[in-house]
Amino acid sequence: MKYLKKFNESNSDREEEIKKFCEENLAYLIDAGFNLRYRDYPDYEIADHENIELTIDLVKDTTFKWNEIVNDFVPFLQILDDKYGLVKLKPTSKRDKYSKKCSIVFNESNFVYRYTLDDLVNDRTDGISEKNLQFVEFSVKK
Repeated sequence: MKYLKKFNESNSDREEEIKKFCEENLAYLIDAGFNLRYRDYPDYEIADHENIELTIDLVKDTTFKWNEIVNDFVPFLQILDDKYGLVKLKPTSKRDKYSKKCSIVFNESNFVYRYTLDDLVNDRTDGISEKNLQFVEFSVKK
């Protein structure tokens, strides 16, 4: 039992470390009215959920535009990926069957936009520039 306890404690410590990292590195956005919401897995059923340590949503009480977060969010994601690893999620519906695996999901009221970190770094974000976003979702590896 003592080994099981240590294993569970280490998972909890890693989760707390990830949360602290996110809060410290997104402090500017948090000060601007954004919040972080944490979940053990995405809201939808996915095949690779067992690889997810933590799913994180960047949310705001009102809708927001991509240009409000891009300068702080993209560098944050690069560091987060280097340090903890972003999970590349498989497409979640038949409509997405030709889509590539993605790491970051932008949620609008009735639609989602999926991007890889490389898409965001290289400014391939045509679909979200003018959208009223509700939250951005990303997941960190176990």
